[in-house]
Amino acid sequence: MTETVSEQALTHLNQRGALRPRDLAAFGISPNHLWSLYQLGRVERVARGLYGPILADVTEQHTLVEASLRLPIVNSACSPPSNSTV
Repeated sequence: MTETVSEQALTHLNQRGALRPRDLAAFGISPNHLWSLYQLGRVERVARGLYGPILADVTEQHTLVEASLRLPIVNSACSPPSNSTV
């Protein structure tokens, strides 16, 4: 049985613990699916532009994930350096 696009979005959300709509775009999933899941009550909005699983066990690590997703500077600082020369 094949997963629907909304089920794929939920799978990614459960694996990562929190997602931004643009994170789904990296998997080829329209951000509209995340909004639809929110409207259906299958995910919760934990912050502006950040969604998480319903009734997730929030731990220190979960809070760190949320913070890193909300601060683009942290995301780029944690990315591996590019091989380009300046």
